[in-house]
Amino acid sequence: MTVVARALLAVAVLIALAVGTGCGSDEKAVKYVEQVNVSQTAFARTLTRLQTDITPDSSAAADRATLDRFQVAITKVVADLRGIDPPGRVSSLHDQLISEISKYGSTIQDAKAKFASSDPKQILSAQTELSASVSQTAAAINATIDEINKKLH
Repeated sequence: MTVVARALLAVAVLIALAVGTGCGSDEKAVKYVEQVNVSQTAFARTLTRLQTDITPDSSAAADRATLDRFQVAITKVVADLRGIDPPGRVSSLHDQLISEISKYGSTIQDAKAKFASSDPKQILSAQTELSASVSQTAAAINATIDEINKKLH
């Protein structure tokens, strides 16, 4: 499995960790959780499909095309999340979640540019940076989701 495929897998696993339920009788919180989970589930399904497009035998050009589709998925989930009206007590955390997921877009753009290189050292560096960035962003998103869950319960 390539570094890019592992990075997409890490994001898919992360997004599967949707905001928890059990918000009691707070209808706005319940609706919020449902909306976030729908967005995250759709994003995870897309990432699962994209993972199959990156193989040890796929070319750098094919991997860049997959990263383009990944970027589209990021843009969509960010737009979906921006369209959700969170309960006041998690509003700033919701904004933080959106910001953290948006970081994937920057990461992908940087990686794509470096994957276009014919220099194997630059490509290897890009793979390492992509993997590290995805891990850091995933950890930040998990922490934010945990905080959202705590505030909603």
